[in-house]
Amino acid sequence: MELDVTRVVEEIRADRVHGAGWLARRAVLILGQAISASPASDRAALEEDLRSLLGNLIAAKPAMAPIANMVCRLNSPARIVPGWTQ
Repeated sequence: MELDVTRVVEEIRADRVHGAGWLARRAVLILGQAISASPASDRAALEEDLRSLLGNLIAAKPAMAPIANMVCRLNSPARIVPGWTQ
């Protein structure tokens, strides 16, 4: 992915200022950016990229349930990219 996901996931991991709700919304924004920046040529490749990112976002703040809840809710590829084709 073109987006530096390692950096943004680390920003979430290191954040000691914002609450879980704010960080969950940030995680969703990162997912949207990752979809836009993905060089995936088909849906399967995009899903593979996003599964890795989803796991990293959850692992960044495992004790903050809203992050895991939001990310897991979006884990269905149909929810993440309805009708996506490239």
